[in-house]
This record gives sequence, C-alpha cells and structure tokens, in this order.
Amino acid sequence: QQQQQQQSQYHHDPRARNCMEIMPVLQSAEQPAAEGMAQAGDEMELRGFASRFRARRLELRLTQVQVGQAIGQMGMPDFAQSTISRFEKLTLSYENALKLRPYIEKWMDLSDKDALSLCSAAAAAAA
Repeated sequence: QQQQQQQSQYHHDPRARNCMEIMPVLQSAEQPAAEGMAQAGDEMELRGFASRFRARRLELRLTQVQVGQAIGQMGMPDFAQSTISRFEKLTLSYENALKLRPYIEKWMDLSDKDALSLCSAAAAAAA
C-alpha cells in the first residue's frame, strides 16, 4: 500500500512526466529528509559537547565570567557571562553555537593542559 501511495504521488507530480524524470523528483524528496537527520545528529552531538564543557568548567571550579575572560586571554574574543551561559544551555541559535564551539574547544584543550595559568591570567585581568 505504501508503494502504491509513492507511485501515485510521483505519477501525479507535474514535474515527472516520464520515467526518466522521476529520479530527480525522488532524489529531491529524499535530500531534505537526509539533511534533517544529519542536522539532528549534529545537534545531539553539540548538546553532548555543551554538557562536557559545563562539566569541565564546574570541575575546575570556574565561573562563566572566568571562562569568558580566559578565552580572551588566549588571543580570542572575550565572551560575556551570558554568552557562556547561553552556550551551556544551548539557548543560542544552532548556527551561533557552531560559531562559538571552536573557541570553546580550544579552551577545553588548553584547560586540560594548563587550567591554573589560564585562570590566573583571567583573574589578573579582572583585578
């Protein structure tokens, strides 16, 4: 029955007048679904990353302000506390979260190696 519905869908599609024209119609119908599934997977991965970032920040006993300043001390733009908070909660748009992610990844990589000096630099800048 599902196959009949698919056939009738493409049979009535004015863009598909013959068999050779059905393939592009089929492919265009499948492409948005595949992209949506890929983005959903990416969003889940981003959600996991934001969770790991927050856990790392809390493990180091850092405030969101300190992390934002530490990122700035690494030669990247300072992030406001509200930006860090919105990233952790993923209340930013997906596109904006993706733009911030490389900076936060770099901070996480460096925090594993040298957490205390990054925090000291941020604290000195705040004083």
